[in-house]
Amino acid sequence: AAPDSTRKYSLSVRLRSYGFLGKHGYLGQTEIQLRSLRNQKELVGWYPLMGRTGRNDLNKAETDRARGSVRLRAQWIYSIPALLEYYLLLSELRLNELQKSKNG
Repeated sequence: AAPDSTRKYSLSVRLRSYGFLGKHGYLGQTEIQLRSLRNQKELVGWYPLMGRTGRNDLNKAETDRARGSVRLRAQWIYSIPALLEYYLLLSELRLNELQKSKNG
């Protein structure tokens, strides 16, 4: 069963740009509140990317300023029946894709 109170909990997402030769640029971070992931359903949305938090940045306004946005798809599955249903759905979708490619 899901926790009774999800108000305090969130999923934190940090994005980086990985380069081939050295520096990996920090793109930003965002959070998805667990209370927005209801009924074990998939949530798709755009989330603002913010600067680093909890760091001693020289310019606080730079930290709080949005750095663009990222589209995320999230789903919180917290029961065994829902997990099995999810895997069944993925299997059916994959079988359909294989059938279409086989038929041309």
